[in-house]
Amino acid sequence: MGYLGHLYETSFRMDEALQLTRRALFAAQSVDAPESLYRWQWQLGRQLSQVGQLDQAIASYRQATLTLQPIRAELTQASSDGVVGEQDTVKPLFFELADLLLQRASLTDEVNAVDGDLRAARDAIEAYKTAELRDYFKDECVDAVRSRLTTFDRLSADTAVVYPIMFNSRLELLMSLPSGLKRISVPVSANQLTQEIRAFRRLVEKRTTREYLPHAQQLYDWLIRPLEPDLSHQNISTLVIVPDSALRTIPLAALHDGTSFLVSKFALAMTPGLTLTDPRPLNR
Repeated sequence: MGYLGHLYETSFRMDEALQLTRRALFAAQSVDAPESLYRWQWQLGRQLSQVGQLDQAIASYRQATLTLQPIRAELTQASSDGVVGEQDTVKPLFFELADLLLQRASLTDEVNAVDGDLRAARDAIEAYKTAELRDYFKDECVDAVRSRLTTFDRLSADTAVVYPIMFNSRLELLMSLPSGLKRISVPVSANQLTQEIRAFRRLVEKRTTREYLPHAQQLYDWLIRPLEPDLSHQNISTLVIVPDSALRTIPLAALHDGTSFLVSKFALAMTPGLTLTDPRPLNR
């Protein structure tokens, strides 16, 4: 029923798609099959978002992530054993949830609601990054480390954390500042950004030329320049960047504003996820 619901979804027959997906979801609940249940919760959320039921869609996506969490290790093991697994295919679940939360945040001026959705979007990305590392190490050491760390809302007063999130049609910059969360949308597609990243990486490896500079400046314009007013206003001297996808493959310190490199303007730190790193300053 769930697969038939997806077929109706692709044919834009949303009433039938929703009905069949709900039936598949109920059947998976009845037989205690979480490996199917999270799929139909995810599918239901996607379909609800397409018919404009944003709150219900977000609730269904959240249920899917909760259902997935305790079985993620088993699905990853199936992947490593040669069975088609979930290691890469679940990434859209978390990023689609983050996208919906950001969409909802843009629809209201109520400060607490906006802040809550921005935090939830950030947490969704962090949840995926944590699961990604857990899958890589194939043990629970990541969770043990996380349990001992402080939250990333307790940063020093001169530090900002930047999450560049690449969506198909845009780049979202989520920034944790001492004053709270800030969100900035940049109208550049994931494909365009990825092409620029690859060009920069290819040229920056040529140590005898400065051919990489135009690409370093373009990436700076997309990733850092939109943040500059807030960074300056709050006297930020340290940037912690949580890169995703192709951004992990380049030296972000070499981004250039046309006058100087990023590393000459800020102390920089890169981390796969801030809940995996203790952000508290060392006692000296």
